Amino acid sequence: MQLVLRSVARAGPNSIGLEDRSTVQKTRIEILKLIQLGQCQTVSGLAIELELAPATVRRHLDILQRDGMLKFDEKRVGAGRPEHVYQLTAKGFESGPREYDRLLIEMVNEVAKLPSNQIAGKSGDQVIEQVFESMADRIAHVAAADDTRPPMEKLMELLEERHYEPKLSTDKGTTRIQLNNCPYRSAAIANPIICSFDSRLISSVLGTDSSRSECVRDGDGCCLYEVSLSGDSTSPSVQDR
Repeated sequence: MQLVLRSVARAGPNSIGLEDRSTVQKTRIEILKLIQLGQCQTVSGLAIELELAPATVRRHLDILQRDGMLKFDEKRVGAGRPEHVYQLTAKGFESGPREYDRLLIEMVNEVAKLPSNQIAGKSGDQVIEQVFESMADRIAHVAAADDTRPPMEKLMELLEERHYEPKLSTDKGTTRIQLNNCPYRSAAIANPIICSFDSRLISSVLGTDSSRSECVRDGDGCCLYEVSLSGDSTSPSVQDR
């Protein structure tokens, strides 16, 4: 988000015109999110989705591309001019909220609590995975103390508070938890063990196994988890959120 704010500032008042700077910022964040999730990746598609003139969308895209957050390939459809299909760059992906400092602090605190007999003979990867799972279990334990709300509602609140930008949906008895932002994306790409934290958090809070069918580490636009829940584990207030 800070990268998008700087894009707005560098654009200058003339390029923004009569648009409010806050509106410009929100529009560019929405453009990045739509492109990231693969919902709209062309000028025409974005113009329809955002209900903006193609020229306005193109101006936003030009600025985002100038600032290194977008790249494009040309795609020819029929006999007309080729159309630009936009994708996020690594810098574009990093424009969302990040929690690297929080992750480091929580990791250090958890490592400090590990007794020597729990790490003896383990590899570095095994120790790190144990640390992430312990962190997730500790958070889940705190959430479990609140018995006034269903587990799914508490999980969604935790994921939102940690900037995962979750979206919940159900289909044929399967609950899907879509994480539209990875607050540790660069670290997760460098080492997939990072993903054991959100995987364990989801399973631990809900009290059931979860399976990951999509992952930003594999080039997907989001991380998608699927779980099967009993009726009392969720609530209508958070369905299809």
